[in-house]
Amino acid sequence: MDPVYRMVASDMRPPRDPFASWLGRVRVGLPDEAWPSGAEGPLAPLCQLNTVEIPERPPLLERVALLTVFAPPGAEDARPGEVRAYPSIADLVPLQELRRASQPRPIQWEPGAADAEGGRVGGVPFPAAPGLDPAEFVLQVRDDGGALFYVLRSGEDWRLVAA
Repeated sequence: MDPVYRMVASDMRPPRDPFASWLGRVRVGLPDEAWPSGAEGPLAPLCQLNTVEIPERPPLLERVALLTVFAPPGAEDARPGEVRAYPSIADLVPLQELRRASQPRPIQWEPGAADAEGGRVGGVPFPAAPGLDPAEFVLQVRDDGGALFYVLRSGEDWRLVAA
């Protein structure tokens, strides 16, 4: 079984490192990337994960240095989110961040169970979602409003699915 680590929102002093892992914040992207948006406006920053910080990377995160995830701003919004995976942080630059009503929080990693609720990397989708292939499951995370999202990977294709 793949290693499983919980994403715990920390009250520690926010790290200055722009590549640190965050819930509710995305700080970097490629020089030619803009903040993602749709017909209704900008997508919300769900998380930024520096995979070097994860004690053991699940196989689907091998060769991924940093992952950024953006979600529709409301759980009722049917627009797809966006997942960006970077093999290296060397070419990443600061993004103009979207201001949010809630406070972003740095992530601390703790060992977790494969079927635990809440934000985590590895394991299986929980609660189970019909139509999701557990072999494609990378992580799950909740937004500020409590909506649950799954990040899936098939080859080099990434997608965000609302639970």
